[in-house]
Amino acid sequence: MSRADLESHLTELRRKELALEDAYIYDQRRTIDGTTYERQRDKLREEIAIAEIEQQDARLDEIDVDGILGFAEHVLGNAARLWFEATPEQKQRLQRVLFPEGLRYRDGGFGTVVTCFAFTTLERNTEVGSGLASPTGFEPVF
Repeated sequence: MSRADLESHLTELRRKELALEDAYIYDQRRTIDGTTYERQRDKLREEIAIAEIEQQDARLDEIDVDGILGFAEHVLGNAARLWFEATPEQKQRLQRVLFPEGLRYRDGGFGTVVTCFAFTTLERNTEVGSGLASPTGFEPVF
């Protein structure tokens, strides 16, 4: 279902729930008994909960993955500049992202126990002998 269809379905379920409550509470003829009312109310509430979950899933599917990846690339590629331009609160947040377990000072220098997942992945991809061919030897022979 599309997001609009899900919203329409959810609106219809909520309308039915209100109609059921009106029929039970305000109808002087009491056309439904308490047991029937509770059973139908519980069924509608379950359907509403499922529809809300489906609607939330549809919202998550619409997340702009390219935008998120572009932002992450910008942050990782410009971490130093972002650091210098950031407020103290922003610096703390950036530091927690890049160095999840913080920095340590030992033997006159700073180091990290754990770095950001992206850095460890990048590090593995740039190691010598990582499977990339050396550009030498491809020159044309005259």
